[in-house]
Amino acid sequence: MSLVLWLLVWLLRPLSRVQSQGLSARAQRALLIDMGLWSGSYPELILKLSWGLPNTLIGYLLAHSYNLLGYCSEVSSDGSATALSACTRSGAFSIGGYIFGPRGFRATPLDHLYLHEYGHYLQGLRWGIFFLPCIALPSLLSAAKLCSGGIAHEYRWFEVNANRLSWRQHNRPHSSDSSPSTPPLDRASYTQPSCDSPYPNPRERGYNRYAFFPLDEYQLCLWDIALPLLTFGLVLVALFIPK
Repeated sequence: MSLVLWLLVWLLRPLSRVQSQGLSARAQRALLIDMGLWSGSYPELILKLSWGLPNTLIGYLLAHSYNLLGYCSEVSSDGSATALSACTRSGAFSIGGYIFGPRGFRATPLDHLYLHEYGHYLQGLRWGIFFLPCIALPSLLSAAKLCSGGIAHEYRWFEVNANRLSWRQHNRPHSSDSSPSTPPLDRASYTQPSCDSPYPNPRERGYNRYAFFPLDEYQLCLWDIALPLLTFGLVLVALFIPK
């Protein structure tokens, strides 16, 4: 698969915004994207390649597309999820084990944006084929201030749930034969606006001051039910109504 993609990179080279980097840099990123397909623990791999296979395939193809067209400057991994930088201007999104973020975005919980998006990755493992209609689509529309029910995006149930999942995952006690690779994460700066973290964010060279991710408060609205039902209805109509 990688050999075919590397050939396509060469053929599509004029379309790239980063031609000066040459084929080798993009080919290396393509290899890291391929490796991301198989990253994670055994339970994660089983879920990614079975229950969550649609999400995994979408994320994998989207990651290679960003790389091929030059909208990716770096690929990194924490051994579980794979982060791609320079794919967005400011925010980030996650699908199938691949997390797409702004320039300088890396797979480290010291960047609270990555810490939050990792929670969406965990949601994808849990929700599987229902992740797209129940979480991804409502989250996308909510971020665009559509179908939000007047609720701030940070307090939608799927956003708070992602914060909780990732926070618990990254604050589990380490086993006796391993040592933490990062300092203890700071709850106050993660959950409260305009609060500096005691560690720097390697992406923005600041201290995670400009974003917050609540853990305890969430609000529900009618769209949380209506959007998934509408999506399922359209799928059923497309599948079972004769043409």
